[in-house]
Amino acid sequence: CIQTYYVMGSDNLKILPFLFLLLLASACHKSGPVNRGLRLADSIMEENPDTAMYVLQRISNPEVMPTEEYAMYCLLATQAADLNKVSHTSDELISFAVKYFGESPDKALKARAYYYMARVQDDLGNTPEAEKYYLLAITTLEKTDEYKPTGSVYTTLSEFYLANGKFTESREAQQKAYNNYLLAARQENRLHPAFIILPALLIVVLLSFLIRYQLTIHKEKKELLGQAKKLASARQVIDKQRTQLTHPKKEITSIKK
Repeated sequence: CIQTYYVMGSDNLKILPFLFLLLLASACHKSGPVNRGLRLADSIMEENPDTAMYVLQRISNPEVMPTEEYAMYCLLATQAADLNKVSHTSDELISFAVKYFGESPDKALKARAYYYMARVQDDLGNTPEAEKYYLLAITTLEKTDEYKPTGSVYTTLSEFYLANGKFTESREAQQKAYNNYLLAARQENRLHPAFIILPALLIVVLLSFLIRYQLTIHKEKKELLGQAKKLASARQVIDKQRTQLTHPKKEITSIKK
């Protein structure tokens, strides 16, 4: 689980070791302190995304950096915002990163840029573009042996499809995520397979439950709509019959008179 922290008060103590390293690197080397800031933010991003965001925010005028460094800054800033649950409101930064790393031979960075472009487009409500970049990230990762990141992207894609009502696609992405997690477990060969397989199985079971729940709700809605149509039709028939019965009653009243 990713927790969001605020850099204030006593929480500043958490980032002091990282800032000390950053300041020490800047003092020892006169050239390129910004580049070291980027490397520091990248190295702590997964475990401490809040601290990584703070380090990136301390970089002044990033737009004047060399093209490669600025592309990395754009990618890391987007990633930090995403990991800290900050909703994306613009694709300007990540577009620059995608344009640069899209031509890079580094498949890991290319896939990361595509993935976070998908995350941004998803927040902006551009569903087709989000799906496109999720698939581009997966296609790029599948050319490597990075099974765990591939499984992670497939998991996010499964949730994306589920949220958009694409249940079959969600199930397929879920299965591919599971397969990649198994490959990652074999590749690492550090822990007993059960410690990797059980969480993956739990994810699969939970997603399956969500998909079945959505399908059940969808089916019940269709049945309710069908019953409502039948009731409306029956009411029309009853109203028509009532109208037809009115004429004989009038005739009988007339004859009686």
